[in-house]
Amino acid sequence: AGPKAKRLGLASTGVSSDVAAPSPDHPALRFEVGARVFCNVGDWELGTVVRHWYHEPGQPEEEVAPYQIKLDRGGMTIFAPFDDERCIRAARGI
Repeated sequence: AGPKAKRLGLASTGVSSDVAAPSPDHPALRFEVGARVFCNVGDWELGTVVRHWYHEPGQPEEEVAPYQIKLDRGGMTIFAPFDDERCIRAARGI
């Protein structure tokens, strides 16, 4: 068990490995697991997508985030609540 979830800009920390199974309700995502991305946590931080359709412990089952990301700096695991350029972007030229 890790620290409780905390909001960081447009991304939030995630402390569990819980994952919601993909379903017809989940649209196709832009980034594959393993993709290098920048996440908006107030500043843009570099990380790697580690899961799709992440479920934050303690949240209703239907509330899932499209991505869980491990940040390079500090190794913190966060989630991107939206598959949107304002929240998560491709890390090009890295």
